[in-house]
Amino acid sequence: NENTIDGKKYVAGVSGYTKGSLQNCVNSGLIIGTDQSVGGIAGYATGAITLSNCHNKNEVNSSNSYVGGIVGTSSDNVVVSDCTNGGLIIGDSYVAGIVGYSKGMIQNCFNFGTVDAFNQSVGGISGYSFGAITQCQNEGMIGGSLFVGGIAGVSGKNSRVDQCTNKGNITGERSIGGIVGTQSENAFLTNSKNLGNVDGKKTLGGIVGAQSGMVSQCHNEGQISGSEQIFGGISGSTMETARIEKSDNSGRIIGRSNNGGLVGSNRGTIIQSYNTGIVNGNMTFGGIAAWN
Repeated sequence: NENTIDGKKYVAGVSGYTKGSLQNCVNSGLIIGTDQSVGGIAGYATGAITLSNCHNKNEVNSSNSYVGGIVGTSSDNVVVSDCTNGGLIIGDSYVAGIVGYSKGMIQNCFNFGTVDAFNQSVGGISGYSFGAITQCQNEGMIGGSLFVGGIAGVSGKNSRVDQCTNKGNITGERSIGGIVGTQSENAFLTNSKNLGNVDGKKTLGGIVGAQSGMVSQCHNEGQISGSEQIFGGISGSTMETARIEKSDNSGRIIGRSNNGGLVGSNRGTIIQSYNTGIVNGNMTFGGIAAWN
């Protein structure tokens, strides 16, 4: 598609609502929606289908939620693979470079476009993921208010993020992470690295902003900085169910208070992990954790 598509709900360059697989599709037209499920390739995708080798090259803009460079909303059993987004993505909540709201699998996808959301659940690859994200990379600037991540804004219960890299700068207010903004209980984040800077107000992490699940074999090099508190090289804050293992930080941590080389405020478990980054703060900061 090379034309401007302007509509309300289920708006996309190729298929507004699809139950069939889509392959080798390209959208270079402007996509505008005023309601939910707006995407560069598909607005809403459902069923045991695959969207593969699809590419969005233009702006996708909605004043509402569930907005993605490839798919706005994908249900269970949908696989999105080998897709790229290079366009500017704008929406309210559940906004991402590849899939705004995903219950399926996203693999080997790349986002190069800027993602800008007015509200929450914002990511370079997925805004909110209940499924698996593997071997994906973000290089675009990602911005929102709450739950913002270079790969996923929110990684939901039982979800998985593996072998992913973020190189873009991430900005927001609270629960902001280089890879995931907020991670739920029983979620897994493994073998991933953040190279981008993370900037916000409260609860910022090089890998996860607010963590309740597992982080294993992850690495942060990006600077973590902001105006308030609870910053960590791996996680801003960890709950009792959280576990960090075999992970490290070399990025600089700069904030007002409660800053740690690995975790700002720790209630979980940290094993076989280390920090080599500089930690700055006015009050309550530590090489591993500020609060433990």
